[in-house]
Amino acid sequence: MVIALCITGIVKLAAQGPSIFEFTENRGQWDKQVKFKGDLPTGNFYLNNNGFTVVQHNVTDLQQARDHHEMLTTKNIQPKNNTRQPAIPSSHTIRSHAYKVQFVGSAANPEVVPDKVVPGFSNYLIGNDPSKWRYSVQRQMSM
Repeated sequence: MVIALCITGIVKLAAQGPSIFEFTENRGQWDKQVKFKGDLPTGNFYLNNNGFTVVQHNVTDLQQARDHHEMLTTKNIQPKNNTRQPAIPSSHTIRSHAYKVQFVGSAANPEVVPDKVVPGFSNYLIGNDPSKWRYSVQRQMSM
């Protein structure tokens, strides 16, 4: 009970939004230590067996990257010297912080159970190896 309250409080603080938070179960699309992942407005929340990690990205950096991406995709940028590289550099730095919390003395293999199932699902087509793609991954929510 204490863990659920702690996680709910941190998620609400990090999200600074509504009290409903959606998690996606890890069915092999992320590192095996991650049990569930939730999206925050500027980062992610990862739940594992004995704690969680909150990743927050710099808002200004995210906005600049989005603006840069939109500029590259919405304008017809001509390549230089018949190369495939765009006239504007495509790299951009996004500064981030990760906060990892571990519950000292917690059970080694606790049962992590979703609160409620949310209608719909997600598909993960990451990389070129179809054996690592995941389909119809169910989402859950915590209130």
